[in-house]
Amino acid sequence: MASGTASMNDNGYNLELFRIAHAADPNVKLFLNDYNVVSNSYSTNQRLDTLAQVGVPIWATELDVGSFG
Repeated sequence: MASGTASMNDNGYNLELFRIAHAADPNVKLFLNDYNVVSNSYSTNQRLDTLAQVGVPIWATELDVGSFG
């Protein structure tokens, strides 16, 4: 991200954003809202796994099952 070439397709992008925000205010709860983001389940799972591995709490507030089946 420091190079200015980060993108949302980079697996470390969200992690780096959370680190920067946490450094600015370590006491605030940070949330990621990926509403209306189109991606395959593998990349979504990979991103969530990365966040979970570093101890980021994850809450699912909505699950759209309309695309299944």
